[in-house]
Amino acid sequence: MTVKKDGSKWLVDVYPNGREGKRVRKRFPTKLEAQRFEKYVLNKAFEDKDWNTGKKDSRCLSELIATWYQVHGQHLNYSKRRLNLLNYACEAMGDPVAQKLTPEIFLKYREQRINSGISAKAANNLLGYLTQFSTSYTAMKLFHMKTQYKKYAL
Repeated sequence: MTVKKDGSKWLVDVYPNGREGKRVRKRFPTKLEAQRFEKYVLNKAFEDKDWNTGKKDSRCLSELIATWYQVHGQHLNYSKRRLNLLNYACEAMGDPVAQKLTPEIFLKYREQRINSGISAKAANNLLGYLTQFSTSYTAMKLFHMKTQYKKYAL
């Protein structure tokens, strides 16, 4: 553990990239803050590694929706309706590569839908469906979607 008591403060002393990398030292008033900072620094260093990118997944959103429906979606209430909504949204957004789907793309689509006359509630329902879709995919370890849509409900 690289968190140590140093007088009245807690010292974080870590080499996130190994002994050849940069040393990070910082003092905190509480042990909890020090531990959180240590985890943050180590996670940040791990995420920035080129070798950690994993396999590039170039599947389109429509492919993921079809797989999701076969594995999980068909067992939900109103499954056909959800599938139709997700497919319609996917088509309207231009069927992007799933890894490149950004909140900006969804927000533009949401704005178009609201301007076409649907209520904000209906648009936010779709946001909930997309969130559930990405969460279940990540939980099944079939695909990791970087985007978290929960922050964008308006």
